[in-house]
Amino acid sequence: MRERRAKVTISEVARLAEVSVATVSAVMNGTVKVSPVRTEQVRRAMSALNYRPDERGRSLRTGRSRLIGVVVPDVTNPFYPAILRDIEHAARQRGYSVLLCDSANDPEQERRHLEALYGRRVDGALVACTDSRTSYEWAEDRGFPVVFFERIPLSGRFSAVSTDHAAAAAEATRHFLALGHRRIAFLVTNETLSSNAARLAGFRAEMEAWGVAVHSELLRTGVEDASAASAIALELSSIEQRPTAILATNSVLLLGVLSGARKAGLRCPRDVSLICFDNPIWTDHFDPPCTTMAQPTEAIAKEAVRLLVEWVSEDRRKTGVVRLKDRLVLRGSTAPPPGR
Repeated sequence: MRERRAKVTISEVARLAEVSVATVSAVMNGTVKVSPVRTEQVRRAMSALNYRPDERGRSLRTGRSRLIGVVVPDVTNPFYPAILRDIEHAARQRGYSVLLCDSANDPEQERRHLEALYGRRVDGALVACTDSRTSYEWAEDRGFPVVFFERIPLSGRFSAVSTDHAAAAAEATRHFLALGHRRIAFLVTNETLSSNAARLAGFRAEMEAWGVAVHSELLRTGVEDASAASAIALELSSIEQRPTAILATNSVLLLGVLSGARKAGLRCPRDVSLICFDNPIWTDHFDPPCTTMAQPTEAIAKEAVRLLVEWVSEDRRKTGVVRLKDRLVLRGSTAPPPGR
């Protein structure tokens, strides 16, 4: 029978790294700044000895689990796998592990996930909320550290990181207008979400600034999925003055728009120009590649994790919204309208 190896202690790590036990503890917990040289010595010693901290014991001693929850509304939406990867990386760099929850765009399920995370004594959570109130009010009532990202409450005193959705929508609209488009359709999912409400405002403001009317038949809200977007694109292609450009609030709706345009016999960008929010890698492999408003997922993740860790470890809560900038990625799906 194979003999069980004795558990490596923190003292052995300190001895091999030629530092104090306090230094090893500081490196593991991130409580005190340690020089890069000594940090590397400690990490090499931990690796050589295959040392794994006793997380349960450390949690009892410090009152912290070194776990953060992440609640997203739809893990199948291409935007969220990208930002989840960046959140996990940012958390790992700060010594935290991540527990993922999918709320399925259901406020009640979101609340249940938060209760489960709270019950497991995670240190805090990052939340892309399903509505403007549920998770905010729940967290405020319990004093539970929550930092919102991208989908954020519409009001209240909270900590959040989001791109400037209004400015991004205005930039996308401005690109269409500068090319000569005047019949611009906008397909939006849930207009009550903070991101979509801001995008609608940015779109309207830019159209007004150029003196171009927003036609009600071209503004479609509550577009739930690709199938609905496809049906709308097909419908819009048959009206007397069809749109020459379409803006979609995410890449899922873009897929539907492309399907509907293809069924209608329209070619992009010869007959209709397209822009969508989000920038999944496959938008660069369409024919033609699609112009997008790319959100800085890595920067969002880093900032959100930083705010949450500072709140948890230093009891320093920063209220307000950190606004980051989307980037217009010009590709082949936009061109002047037919006849220009």
